Amino acid sequence: MNATLAHLEKTAGAAAPLAQEARTLLTTLNQLAQRLDGLALGAGKVGERLDAETLPRAEALMREVAAATRRLDRLIDTLNDTPQALLFGTAPPRPGPGETGFVPPPAKE
Repeated sequence: MNATLAHLEKTAGAAAPLAQEARTLLTTLNQLAQRLDGLALGAGKVGERLDAETLPRAEALMREVAAATRRLDRLIDTLNDTPQALLFGTAPPRPGPGETGFVPPPAKE
């Protein structure tokens, strides 16, 4: 019985530093969990700001870029078709049916 008690005392004495290490580890893990909670909260705020401000602005910018690209394409097509438009401007459109100056196309045979 005495040997068992001595062995139990020795084991309990060896377990004390292990228990302290476990407490330290739990404290560190708790701090880490708190930091992760803070990061998650911050990421949530960033996500909300992204949805509320950044994405709508980016979409508006993309629409403007697309419109500018279409205008540039039209300008390039005009300059390819009539390079003199760069110096003299575009020619007025031909008058349509019912407009002054309209000339019907020749009849096909």
